[in-house]
Amino acid sequence: MLSAMQISSERNVVRLLPPIWGRHLLHAFKCNLTALNRTVVRKPNGRPFRLLKNPRPLSKKGVPKLLERVINQGHWPDHGGYLDEDDGRFNLVERVAAHLPGSQDWLFADLKRFAQEQPTDPAQLNEAIDRTVERFGMKRMDIFASMGLYQILGERMEDIHQHTWTRLSRYDEPVHATLLTLLWAERRMRRFDNPKLRASCMSAWARFLRKEEFRRDRVHQKGGLTAIREILAFININERSRDGSAIDRIPRCHCLVWRPTKNGLKAEQLIHDFYQATLYKRLRHVISSPLHRSVPKPVNLPEGISTAVATILENVLESMSCWDHWDPTYRQASPGAE
Repeated sequence: MLSAMQISSERNVVRLLPPIWGRHLLHAFKCNLTALNRTVVRKPNGRPFRLLKNPRPLSKKGVPKLLERVINQGHWPDHGGYLDEDDGRFNLVERVAAHLPGSQDWLFADLKRFAQEQPTDPAQLNEAIDRTVERFGMKRMDIFASMGLYQILGERMEDIHQHTWTRLSRYDEPVHATLLTLLWAERRMRRFDNPKLRASCMSAWARFLRKEEFRRDRVHQKGGLTAIREILAFININERSRDGSAIDRIPRCHCLVWRPTKNGLKAEQLIHDFYQATLYKRLRHVISSPLHRSVPKPVNLPEGISTAVATILENVLESMSCWDHWDPTYRQASPGAE
């Protein structure tokens, strides 16, 4: 027999997230709660999952109402407190994701902290963004190379970022909307807000909430809309963050996202070295300026730097197709999401 460990009471917004996940399972498997409770909680056996066929479902008698607690009471399922007398303790979200890869994205665990109205933790936010980006086979560019590009390109860098945001907003999957939300939260935390990023974020959520399963289930749609609206509202007014280490305070929100080629990595290192070499000169300019004006962009770039910039920009644009595919396997959310 299975049992669930009770969790402490949460703010109402947090309790709106688990039902989104639970109702998605109902839509995906096209079944009722009893069938879900009998099957998706069972340990995978290496053979393809078939509802009420494989793995062997629990007996109809005394079926635990785990999904009812999630959908009706908003119990948070992403913890290891569930017990199977045959297999020991397990994580319900992880167990279900083994049968339905990608289903964990519908819980929005990385947004739980905002639903709890807790100050942003820079290290945990960075980890969540990096983990999500890696699922697309991509990475964030080296911070010093990115700052070097800002020094060379100036405001054009925001146009490049916008290209990424716009591309992400065209999808209706939860992983894309979540990533845009995390990127926006990072900007808000650093006070580098961008209206175009905010608009892309809103557009992605609008597409997500227009998915067929929401149109068929108004309760599902209303709960999702309320939860997302509250989370975005909190991010919009939240400019606080925990004190972090020096590396946490570096504005990584300036880093471009890409899948670097060999030539791209070489170009990245060139820009990194260029930025480091000119750092002392820029610091002297800032310190000596009574108004702390921004450092002027270099007029005459060293040999090879212009080519390196062109290589990076071409590589970044080629990487846009990576947003079409992502790793659906289960990934544990950052500690701050618990």
